[in-house]
Amino acid sequence: MTQFAVDDRPAGYETMAAEMPHATNYYRWIASQLRPYLGTRILDIGGGYGAHLEPLLTEGHHILSIDMSEDSVVFMRNRFKHFAGFQADCADFGHDDVRGRLTEDRFDTITCLNVLEHIEDDRAALKDMRDILARQKGMLLLQVPALQWLFGSLDEQAGYFRRYTRSTLSRVLNEAGFKIIHVRYFNLFGVLPWLVNARILRRSVTSGAVDAQIRIFDRYLVPTLRFLEQRVNPPLGQSLIAVASAAGSD
Repeated sequence: MTQFAVDDRPAGYETMAAEMPHATNYYRWIASQLRPYLGTRILDIGGGYGAHLEPLLTEGHHILSIDMSEDSVVFMRNRFKHFAGFQADCADFGHDDVRGRLTEDRFDTITCLNVLEHIEDDRAALKDMRDILARQKGMLLLQVPALQWLFGSLDEQAGYFRRYTRSTLSRVLNEAGFKIIHVRYFNLFGVLPWLVNARILRRSVTSGAVDAQIRIFDRYLVPTLRFLEQRVNPPLGQSLIAVASAAGSD
């Protein structure tokens, strides 16, 4: 994967742990959850610095990533300039009226990873996603933070409005008109460190201790966790991953 210095990240990423762009095993693990459901024309909402995109771009898909930050868009365009199937544009999906122009592009997949929790009106955003996918009966692939009782300092600094449970995420997807394929907890091991860092110690995302934990987690724990969670669905997790079809909107 592309290597870049922390100082090269887009402006405004003080809300994100500096080590996260280098968590390549973690992002490959996420990509492995999405790959069976990907179509060929993908709309990625909230691309940020694009760490989750590179494992997908190597598959040869066409991807348009939108982000509210012009800095992020410029960053992604530069980072992925050698990928012919990649484009990036500036749009704030939670506020901009982007549904119309994106609907005409006939996307068959939307990826929205750790973004929905940043949008105040998540129901309206999901309905817009449903409308973009409806004609193609496309697939929505979501990752969101799980378990409201984990909400703490890290969530506040990241600008989250909420965390989700399996039932609350399922409800909002159903209300938006999606047919749910599955909603699963992801990364059971991450629950305890998040609880300690965000609720008990109330650490900052810029904490050196948080960065050290991310390095250890990504390099030494993710391969084992990925193996285990492929075989047993965890009863809890730091995140939820959902797959839903816009076929349910008919």
